[in-house]
Formats: sequence, structure tokens, C-alpha cells
Amino acid sequence: MEEKYFDEEELNKILKYMYKRSPHYGRFCEFLYQTGLRFGEAAALIPNDIIEKEGKQVAVINSTLVNKKKQPSPKTAKSNRDVTLPKRALEIIHDEEKEANGTQFIFSSGRYGYPMNNTTLNDWLREAKKELNIQKITTVHTFRHTHISKLAELGVPLYLIQNRVGHKDATTTKDIYLHVTKKAEQQLDSNLDKL
Repeated sequence: MEEKYFDEEELNKILKYMYKRSPHYGRFCEFLYQTGLRFGEAAALIPNDIIEKEGKQVAVINSTLVNKKKQPSPKTAKSNRDVTLPKRALEIIHDEEKEANGTQFIFSSGRYGYPMNNTTLNDWLREAKKELNIQKITTVHTFRHTHISKLAELGVPLYLIQNRVGHKDATTTKDIYLHVTKKAEQQLDSNLDKL
């Protein structure tokens, strides 16, 4: 299970690599980690999808990007949701909008405004894995799993994580959650004698 998400050090290395390679792709990867969104959900975001709701800034997830085209619904019905955006995610959106040059999507692959390309992104992540000697699954989806693991580490209840990431079938979320909490339990057990 640990192969499906990055630890803090690996995440920082990967993000540094991606920012160096392309600030657009670096911000996009960090945004995926910050929000737990699927590639297509984040890539399909337009400025009107970011709204204030109940005093919070949220991303309204109601579409996905498939073959560089915005589709009118995300992966499943459960995937339609509002995702609260942390401060850093809002900063990333702001930085992208400054460089958008009037493009439709919040995240584009550069000055021409084309939507993000997951093939390019996954190719670069494979190169990063090799260059940085990371021994884990290193794809765009790993940022989503890393988000889930971090929320589990922070003690967020499983049902809230499932709602946030829009999982219909919660098997992966549950597996990551149980793995992370089991690890925390082992750390607790090893520290009990220090009381």
C-alpha cells in the first residue's frame, strides 16, 4: 500500500522536479495533492467553477476532461461535489490565472492555452521517478492517494475523506486510510514505554 502514495520527502522532491520542468505542471501537481482531485476533474476547472459557499472557497466538481475536451459530468454521480480549497490551492489558482492569457481552463499547458495533457505529465513523472530514484508508483493519480494519506495522518474520519475525493467505491481510500492509521498505531505502541 505504501507504494501508492508519497511520503513528505518524496512529495517535495517530485514537486521540485516538476516546478523546475514546468511551473504550470508543477502547480498542477501541487494542486492535485492539495485537493485530492482526479486529473480530469482538475484539468476541466474553469474560473466559474471556483465559488464562495458558506464562507469558504470551493471548487465545484461537475465535469471532467477527456481527450482534451470538457465532459459534462465527472467519473461517477458521487463525483459531483464541492471541494473546499485550502489557502495554498487558492494561491496556485491565482498564479495560474495571472499567466492564463484569456484561456478557458484554469490550468493550461502553457502560453497557447491548451488543456493539461496527462500523457505528458505521466511521462515527466516517470522520468522524475527514475532520476530521483523513487521506488513507488509515480503517476498523476499518486498525488490523489498522497492527499488521502495525509488526511488520514491528520486524523480526518474516513467518511469525510471519501466524500471529499468523491469515491463511490471506497476500497482504495479505505486501504490507504487503514494502512496509515495502522502505522500510526504502531508508532504509538512503540512510544508507550516512554510514559
